[in-house]
Amino acid sequence: MSPDRRLNPHAAEVKRVYQNVWSTLRPDGKVEVFNERFFRQLDDVTLQWTLLHDGRPVRSGFVDDINVAPQSVGVVDVPYGKTDAEGEWLLNLVYLTKEAEGVLPAAYDIARQQLAVADNPSSDCDVTAAPMTKRLIVNGDTISGENFKIVFDSESGFISDYTVNGVAMLKDGAQLHPNFWRAPTDIDYGAHTQKEYRVWLNPVMRLTQFEVSEGDGKTLVKTAFDMPDVKARLILDYTIYGNGVVALTESLDADENAEGIPNMYRFGIEMAMPADLEYIEYYGRGPGENYIDRQTGYDLGIYRQMVTEQPYSYIRPQETGTRTDLRYYTVADKSGNGLKFTAAKPFSGSALHYYTSTLDGGIEKPNTHWGELDEDDVTNVCLDLVQQGVGCLNGWGGRPLPKHRVPYGDYRFNLVITPVHNKYVAED
Repeated sequence: MSPDRRLNPHAAEVKRVYQNVWSTLRPDGKVEVFNERFFRQLDDVTLQWTLLHDGRPVRSGFVDDINVAPQSVGVVDVPYGKTDAEGEWLLNLVYLTKEAEGVLPAAYDIARQQLAVADNPSSDCDVTAAPMTKRLIVNGDTISGENFKIVFDSESGFISDYTVNGVAMLKDGAQLHPNFWRAPTDIDYGAHTQKEYRVWLNPVMRLTQFEVSEGDGKTLVKTAFDMPDVKARLILDYTIYGNGVVALTESLDADENAEGIPNMYRFGIEMAMPADLEYIEYYGRGPGENYIDRQTGYDLGIYRQMVTEQPYSYIRPQETGTRTDLRYYTVADKSGNGLKFTAAKPFSGSALHYYTSTLDGGIEKPNTHWGELDEDDVTNVCLDLVQQGVGCLNGWGGRPLPKHRVPYGDYRFNLVITPVHNKYVAED
């Protein structure tokens, strides 16, 4: 809890882990309910259920009779109906108090859980059905189509202009570039990883290959970089389609004989978009920020939010605002013009009105406060194959569990960037 009595984002994790009612889906479709209480049965709660298909509610209802004895398991028939083999089916279960009691009001959720009924998410990375008949014009480092233009910077090898329907998707002077760094958290400073990992902040990237080829109604751009500071090679492969869709593969090839190369905070991309791209729609865990080791308290769903709502104002500026297990992540302006990001498997992402450098306290932990910050004139988007976790056993040297770290090695991130129009229209 913050000094102003706001619940920190990890409060949802604590509440979920400490709850006393747990649910399991049986093969026959019924729900087993375990009452972890020691002295009281569950006749004081009502079960509210909602069936989701690809993140959208399709059916809902209540079950009033949840009379399970303490430290016992009961079976509840939740009438959520039939599902099919298409898409992702999830069952949300919320246990609500029937009457006010003590400090708890009526209809307060004492426990909740999300169960997978059928997990067959469709791949949004399949762009084989994208229109191939729209003509592409290639002029040096510029690829343009009927309603879009993409320009590569010949010196850096990165995309420096991405304009769709006359709307710039990159802020002036910005580039879409690889990203291995985050603003260190209080926990990171406690473990001194802001020093240990520092080679990944701005590693030297020497462009060694820039090739453009055409075929089958699409343009292929291949760029390769030597990274001597970390003894690795990075390859960015772009497939650009006639409708402005960009399929990007980011590959890091590590030197298996290299020694002493530290972990990285993340592996992904970063792009500074104009600040008026203020609206977000995503299918992933929410509604609050969550991380690979702090996501249990946040359920999958489709959430519509604003960029200004994304960060949590910790006492000291640091990494914030990430959402995990993303199926898609859309950033758009008020007219619905923007970009939709999808990947070959669930990924993580964030959009903030702060550059990473603005939230970064530097090599030594500073005595700064969030209230001293001014927003940057930007919507800074980070999309990651993986980001290191934020939790550990303590804040004075502890680190995330090994499975929640990003060790030096080979990585491959398949990302598809799709222009959208009228995808998200803000509500006044």
